[in-house]
Amino acid sequence: MRKTFLIPALILSLLMLPGCYKTQEQKAIQEAEKAMEQAGEQMEKAMKDAEDALEDATGAVEDAAMEAKDAAEGAAMDIKEGTEDAMEEVKDAVEEAADSMTTPAEEENEDGLSAEALLAKCLTEKGAKLYTASWCGHCKNQKAAFGDGLEYLDNTECAADNGWAEECSLAGVKAVPTWIFSDGEQKTGNTPLPTLADLSGCTYTT
Repeated sequence: MRKTFLIPALILSLLMLPGCYKTQEQKAIQEAEKAMEQAGEQMEKAMKDAEDALEDATGAVEDAAMEAKDAAEGAAMDIKEGTEDAMEEVKDAVEEAADSMTTPAEEENEDGLSAEALLAKCLTEKGAKLYTASWCGHCKNQKAAFGDGLEYLDNTECAADNGWAEECSLAGVKAVPTWIFSDGEQKTGNTPLPTLADLSGCTYTT
């Protein structure tokens, strides 16, 4: 009797095995599908994070490039302004130096006077006097050397009706042309203009 009951139970157990295997297989498939779904979600999230990080990095690079550009433009502007200021200072220094090198004769020559006229004015200002006579050829040459500056000379005419002007005699002039300077020194004869400038302390530039 016992053997008779054991056989049907064994058969029943064998019949139920395929159903158990099928259930376990489906469960494994579901778990695998769920794991794949989770992996896909994680991968999608990782890709999204990577895209966000790349966008942030791109923005940071653009910002850094813009800051570098602004800094370069600012530095260039500072250099330009500094260069312009330095050039202006150099220009002012050159003009100031040129002004300081201007001689008195050049300053006076702003009126357009000739070098001979400037010398004649200076001789008179320094107290130099010229004594001449109308009949004297050397006197004519001496006066002609001053050209349009003759009018600025302190010139005394020694020719007189009675022979010799008293003013010339009192000055000790015995021959013409004669120059008498402020220190009493006399120079007789047709004297070159550069020599007159040296004797009087005036400036004469041709």
